[in-house]
Formats: sequence, structure tokens, C-alpha cells
Amino acid sequence: MNEAELKQNITKIEKLLQSENYEAGFELLMTLNNSELTKVLMEKIISCLVTHLKEHDIEDVLKLSMELNVLRPFQQHISKISSIDSSEIELLYKRDDLDEATRKIVELKYSLSELHKKHLQDNQGISKDSDLNEEQWITDSLLSSKDLGKDVFESLYKDKFNKLVLEVTKNPHFPEEYLTELYELHHDNIEWDNYQLYLIWIILNHTNCSEPILETASQKDEGYCSSLLRKAVALNKNSNKKIIKNLLSDKYRWVRQAAGSHLSLKKNDILKLIGTGDRYILKGLKENVNCDDTIVKNISTLLDDEEKYPLEYTTYTIDQPDIPGRISAGVMPLEILFRILTEAGDTGNWTLQEVLDEIGLNWTDLLYSKNFYDISGYYEGSTNMYINDPSIHLEEEIFEFESVEIGGEEKEWEEDDFGEYNITKFHDSEYDPSYFKKLEVGTIFFKFQSFDEGTLSFDPIEQEEELNIWEAISYYELGIFLYNNLWDDGGTRGSDWVTDYEVNGRLYVKDGKNSFTEIDLEELCADVFENFGDELNEDNLTLYLKNKYKGK
Repeated sequence: MNEAELKQNITKIEKLLQSENYEAGFELLMTLNNSELTKVLMEKIISCLVTHLKEHDIEDVLKLSMELNVLRPFQQHISKISSIDSSEIELLYKRDDLDEATRKIVELKYSLSELHKKHLQDNQGISKDSDLNEEQWITDSLLSSKDLGKDVFESLYKDKFNKLVLEVTKNPHFPEEYLTELYELHHDNIEWDNYQLYLIWIILNHTNCSEPILETASQKDEGYCSSLLRKAVALNKNSNKKIIKNLLSDKYRWVRQAAGSHLSLKKNDILKLIGTGDRYILKGLKENVNCDDTIVKNISTLLDDEEKYPLEYTTYTIDQPDIPGRISAGVMPLEILFRILTEAGDTGNWTLQEVLDEIGLNWTDLLYSKNFYDISGYYEGSTNMYINDPSIHLEEEIFEFESVEIGGEEKEWEEDDFGEYNITKFHDSEYDPSYFKKLEVGTIFFKFQSFDEGTLSFDPIEQEEELNIWEAISYYELGIFLYNNLWDDGGTRGSDWVTDYEVNGRLYVKDGKNSFTEIDLEELCADVFENFGDELNEDNLTLYLKNKYKGK
């Protein structure tokens, strides 16, 4: 094929590959079987094969790529664009015809997939996770530290697992071009979500972040969120002196302080700023590596004058969680059940709590080693953080917390509402579906829900420093708000606090391998005394319950 024919065929096949009839382009390529054609059109051929894969089995598409003489490049492309848990990675892992570069990518992704599967198996109780909640399988993977090579970085930085993206972006070897691409993809979102904000913050902190990106980010002024990003710019050694000069006049003090610490400021710059800077520029200058001991001592003396250099504070307030209480469930101790049946007398219209009161027991006496869960917290959780700072003269800003939920999603609780959560999945408040299966049919268990009453307050955080809002994660278990990791002290109870001002309890019986049903205490009393009368004891009670419910 001469040069003119080559150009003519390239144009013809390129048009076919860009049309809906791209398969005709495949046929012509296979007919001509010319390596130069394939080399020039490689990118478009692979793009069409990816399209073809959407409607065809991967084995068939791999066979087609072999006929087109692009098997190895196509395998590598698929290895790069496929998520770690995809069927494509699993299939490629089993093949023995991968080149070395592709094998490296596939083996890493396959190993990460296996680690992720184990993580899911070990944490099946988690019903909702946060992209910002650290997971050991990722932090142990060395994705944030090991030089993985450009091909591997390319294969990971767009994975559907956001946690993987965050981890690999932290890597000091992560290439500048991918940092730039990620920044361009996410930076223009004014309505920041915490994942995007944290990702951009990582990029702006990165040693490979380019100066144009730093300059663009330094000019963003969209409230508190962008101030966290401008501080990252001010701390990055790649920021030029012009950027730092502008940030020295930023309205947010943590940005000014970070700018004052930048190494682009030389001794003469520092001496000038000492005479004009506020407290936070001075604090930054004090940390600057270009300050000698004499300058540091001079700055320290100036900072002692809090009247001339006043301290400024930002107040961070949490939504006050509401309706404190406790939910508990567990196996009813046989000896207590026996006492209920023999000592409580007529139980008609009595609640379980009233029956326990009658025999001198509290519902908390039922909680021992054979419990399913016992969780204290708040039926209405904390969802927002409010930021106020009079020194900046800005309106109050509100940010929604990330959340992690175990055993079921947060829900609206009402009195005598025992939730929809499957207690057969828990033991000692840990996910353990095997425990319930081991219990014998006829086992009686309880659920209790208690409400506390009184005033409760969470003190605001008041400090000079900023808070990285992506670090504030609220944790729930079985719909109960437990804590936020920035406000984890449990709050302050008022003097009017009353524990267990209302308690609701119910009894249930296991009637199958993974099933249970609610039982009526009055009916149970009538049944056992009709069968045993004064001869009732713990042994025949246990046997009676097992026989009564085994056929349910």
C-alpha cells in the first residue's frame, strides 16, 4: 500500500469508525490487515471497541480485538478504565496473555477488590458510609505513598470508589497532569459537597500542583469553604510571590497566617511586614524559615500585646440533637421469665415494664451477655454545623455533616416505635448474624425503648483556627445518633434531667431459623399455667416453649 492509498484508507476507515456503522470499519481493517493503518487509527479503534463492549460479551470483544491486531492495547485500556470490583478486572486477572504493564494494573486492582470484599464482609452492619470515613483496607494499601508508576495512577484516579481517588491523589508521586484534570473536573462547583472540597484541598496541598491551578484557586472567594482552599494555596511551596502577596490581605486570618509563613518571603519582606501586619500575619512570619532568632524574638514580644494585636475567634455550633434515650434488645433470662410468670400474678393490661416493677426489677437488669444491642444516644441527630465570625463580618454559614450509619438509616422516631431494624443480625451491638441462628426455637427475647427528659446542650467550639468541615462526621447506630467526631463529649445535661421518664417494652419469641414473632404476656401466662399449674419450673417451661414454637 503506497502513501496515497494509506491516506485514502485512513480517511475512509476513520469516517466509518465515527459513524453508527463502525463495524464496517472493523471489517475493512481486517480485510486490509495493514499495521500502519492500525497504528494511526489505534485510539479510534479502541474507542469503538469500548462502545462495542456495552452490547457484547467481553470475551467476544477481546476476540475481535485480536482479529484487529489491537489485543494488548485494548486489554490495557480496559484494565485502566474498569473499576476495581468490575467483572472485566476479574476476567483479565484469569488470562495469561497480558503484557507486563497490564498485568501490573490488573493484579493491583484485583488485590484491592479482594481487600474491599473482605472489608464489606467484616462490616456488613454498615448501611450507609461516607467517602470521608477512613477504611483500613485502603490506608494499608500504600496507595498514598508508593510510586506506582504513571500507568497505574492513570488507572485509579477516576475509579468509582471515591475513597480510592482520595488516597491515590495524596500520593507524592501522583502526576501533575492528573492533578490538573481532577481540579478542572471539580473546582467550579459552588455548592461544595464535602468529598469535592476535600479532594480539591488535597490537590492544592500537593507538591506537584501547578502554579496556574494555585493562582486560580487563590482568587476563589465563595465563603468559608474557599478560605480553606486558599490556605492550602498559601502553604504550597509552588505558589509564587505574587499569589502570596495577595493572600496576605485575605479576610480570613488563617489564610493570612499561612501566607506569612511562605518561603517566598525573604528577610526584607518579613521586616516590612512586621511593621504593618496584624496578629495573624505576625504568627505566620514567626513560623517562616527565613526568620532568624532575633526576628522571632521580636515578633513574640509584639504578639504579647493583645490590645494592639487582638485575638480573633470563630464560633462553630452544632445542631442540638434531640430526644435522648436508649434502645436495647436481648434474650430474656430464663430465671427472670420464670419469676414474671410465677410472681407477677394477673398480668392483664400490664406492660412489660409494669410487670418488672411488680417483681422488683428494672428493665436494665435484663441486659447481660446474651444481648443483641444496647445503644444510647438521640432519636433525632445532629445534621448541620453553623459558622459565625464577627471579625470577618460575614453572614452565618451552614454546612451539612457527612454521616456513617450502622444497622439502618436514620429515621423519625416516635414513642413506642421499635424501628424496622432486623435484630437477628446483631450480638453485643456488633454485626453477627450467626448469633441469632444459634439460638433455639422458643427462645424468648425483649426489646426496650426508653426516653430521657431534660435540657441538653453541646458547647460551641470557639477557636482562632479553622475547622476542616469534611472532618466532621456524624455516627448513627440503628437510627440512633451517637456522636459527631468533632463534638464527641456527649453534651451537658441540665439539672432537670430525668433518665427513663418513659419506657416501652415488648416480648418476642424465636419461631424459625431467622424469624421471630411478638408474644402477648397475658396469653403466655394463661398458656403455661393451663398446662402446668403449680408444677411449672424452668425446665418444663423451656421445653414447652421449644415445642410450642418449633412448628411455626
